Formats: sequence, C-alpha cells, structure tokens
Amino acid sequence: MKPIVCFDTETTGVDTTNDKIIQIAMVKFNPDNYQTIGTLQHYTIPDGEWSIPPSATEVHHLTKEFILQNGVPFNSVAQEIIAFFEGCDILTYNGNNFDLIILQNNLKSIGIDWTIPECKLYDSLVIEKKINGMRLVDVYQRYFGEEFEAHDAFADVNATIKVFEQQMTKHKDVVETMDFSMLSPDGFIKRNADGIVVFAKGKYKDKPVHEVCENDKPYINWIWEKDFSPITKENIKKAYYSHKNHS
Repeated sequence: MKPIVCFDTETTGVDTTNDKIIQIAMVKFNPDNYQTIGTLQHYTIPDGEWSIPPSATEVHHLTKEFILQNGVPFNSVAQEIIAFFEGCDILTYNGNNFDLIILQNNLKSIGIDWTIPECKLYDSLVIEKKINGMRLVDVYQRYFGEEFEAHDAFADVNATIKVFEQQMTKHKDVVETMDFSMLSPDGFIKRNADGIVVFAKGKYKDKPVHEVCENDKPYINWIWEKDFSPITKENIKKAYYSHKNHS
C-alpha cells in the first residue's frame, strides 16, 4: 500500500463554498505498521474579509484573535499542503463530503486550481457506517473505551488514524470490499476496470464520461449548474480533454 495522509480541518463554518480553513492538521503514515512518516499542522489566516461566528467557536474553541496571533497566511502554506499529499492515498473522517471540498475551494480562492490526485480516498465515517454508524467521538469510545478532545484538528487526525487501524485490523474483509477509487467525493464518477472514467450513478451509469460530454451537452450543463463537487466537475473536464487529445 502507498503511504496514507490523514488530514482534518477546522473552519469558519460548514459552507464548503464560502467558509474558510483556520486550522489544518496532516499526518502521513505507513499503513503496514501505522508508523508516522511526517506531520504538518498550521493555524491559517484566510485571505480577504473573514470572521468566526460564535456557533463555530462553540464547536472548535478557536477565535479570530487566536488565529491572528498564532496563524500564518493560508496562501503562504498552500503549496506545502499540496506537496504533502504527493504519492499518497488520503484518509479522512467525513472528509469526502467536507474537508476535501473546502480545501479545494479555499485553494481555488487564492488562484490555485488543485485537482485531487488519483488515489484512494479512505473515509473512516463511510467505513464505520458500513459496519455500525457513529460520530468520531462515539466510534473512538467504542474502540478504545475512552474519550478524546474532539474538534481540534490534530486530535481528530490522530483519533481517525487509530480508528482506521482498528477498522483494518478487525474488519479488513469489509474494508477491502469497499470502493475507495472514486474520482469524486460525491461518488458521481469513477474509473472502471478498463481504466476509463465513467459515471458511477445517474441515467448514464457506467457510460464513459467523454461520450456523454460529446453526445449530451445539456446533461453536462445541468451538472455544472447543480451543486456537484468541484472535484467532480474538474475530473469530468479532465476526462473529456484527455480523450480528445488522444483521439
């Protein structure tokens, strides 16, 4: 297995399009023995106007004053964050629906068009829902019989790695039947057994993306108008132009 990067963010809110990352924690580990290879953690100061509403502070206990005193500009560490993922699979807890999307959008807001690398996007929440279904704090309690300090990005990352290790140890047969090779966090497109990017669901399920792009432009326009993940849209565009350039 490739090294895995587990990461988590704390943010100004839950709007993946408009809210900002104010803390990011990343741990790279060897999935063969769960030994840490490297870590990266920053409190980050967003560009432009921003605020942290009391409802968000109540969750993660971070204030704007604290971030301004202890943080670094997000744009000053963006490339370092991207480089940390290189050559690795990715692990999150509910990150396929949130952290990956808000990270991509925050990068886009500073002029960086980052496409998620083609890798396995492990999500321990997805795995746990397959097995039991619970919040991270409850899952951790079940596996270890104790609580941890939730809603701190670094604590969440370490808890997620420990939970993932237990999931792989106790339920490896279940995990290995699950498909983590999706090219979009919303599971809308994937790469089939022949390596072709196809739709994973919808009326064009299992149809090559490049064919649909060529033959049903209104459908593609509909995707662009709807609230699909930016990652999905980027990979649809990438699949179309890749086929066009090689045909």
